[in-house]
Amino acid sequence: MRRFVSIAAVVLSMPAYAESQEIPHMDDRGAVLCSYAFTAVMEKYARQCAQDNEAQEWLGDLLNRHRDFVRRNIPVPDAELDAFEIEQTSLPNGYKFCDAPDISEMFEATLEHQKEFRAKIEESLSFDRKPVWNPCF
Repeated sequence: MRRFVSIAAVVLSMPAYAESQEIPHMDDRGAVLCSYAFTAVMEKYARQCAQDNEAQEWLGDLLNRHRDFVRRNIPVPDAELDAFEIEQTSLPNGYKFCDAPDISEMFEATLEHQKEFRAKIEESLSFDRKPVWNPCF
């Protein structure tokens, strides 16, 4: 699980977004922007690469729950949420999403720890507050 966490922390970074939204940088109750970005990556991998319908369904549900949470807690149009998800799931030029070994490893770890992953996110999304980026996992 520790490797899973360290890979996620490296792949997911967007402090400029939080700063531009005048959002606090830290919340010990859970970093919703971090889990949102991570969930977007895992859902895209399930859909486009693994073609895992079951994972796509529960990850899609968590993705929608993140979108709902953000909409409730900061005034952001759907177009910005779409842009956020695209930015989080884009790789630098020359890299193909489905061929990225770190993403594949993260997806497998997410499936292996699905119950823990879902429970942690559901708990984090269970009370309204400003979505923050840290602490990321």
